[in-house]
Amino acid sequence: IHICLHSYIWAFVCGNIKKKHLLSNGPNHCAGRVEILHEKLWGTICDDDWDIDDAKVVCQYLGCGNALSAPRGSRYGPGAGPIWLDGVNCTGSETAISKCPAKTWGEHDCTHSEDAGVVCLSVCMGELIMKYEISFDSSGLCVHIRLLFEAM
Repeated sequence: IHICLHSYIWAFVCGNIKKKHLLSNGPNHCAGRVEILHEKLWGTICDDDWDIDDAKVVCQYLGCGNALSAPRGSRYGPGAGPIWLDGVNCTGSETAISKCPAKTWGEHDCTHSEDAGVVCLSVCMGELIMKYEISFDSSGLCVHIRLLFEAM
């Protein structure tokens, strides 16, 4: 018996597009410049007082686990649009960055060269589900296996 394994398909589905925070310009969706949606406009957060507790809130909100670092100085490039938050001072237990103490929305003394970033622990969090399909080619000699991995 000869078994031919012709195709493997790996797909990872992470995150939730309905979130009001996202990370831009990073190597994956769990690292990058922090952007936040407010008044239907995406904007950035100034890095004044930005620290690991602030990054922790963003990482957990996005389902990316714990924070590894809280990069400052626009490490992931300068953003565009409004700078929404400045002087963010999370404890690390808040459910969203918008729940943390900060200056009034839109009040800041920053430029986009001070945009805050985060690096989170993992690319995908949660349960990994494997689905598969098995079929034979027309000769009946080769088995085709298709694998799909999905993070829930």
